[in-house]
Amino acid sequence: METGQLMAVGAVETSWALVPDTGSSATRVVGLEEMVSSWRGPGTLVLVTHALTVGRLTGFTLEQAETLVLQPTAEKLPVGHLPRGGRLAGRIPPPQ
Repeated sequence: METGQLMAVGAVETSWALVPDTGSSATRVVGLEEMVSSWRGPGTLVLVTHALTVGRLTGFTLEQAETLVLQPTAEKLPVGHLPRGGRLAGRIPPPQ
């Protein structure tokens, strides 16, 4: 939560969908998928979470402090056809 506040991009809210979940249940990743795919603004949705959480949603392995940019989509792709809830728009490498 502190990272989101330090970014100063707007209001900061919390969600269990952003907490890493190493269990076999996909409950949190389904919540995250819904959060991403249903976003319509105004503005930009910025999610601060962990690489493990992002990986379960997108299938990408991120470096520490790397940013993944998704364009929301309404289509729900089945598990194994990632990314779910969004199309990859780009990756921003971590600061050097």
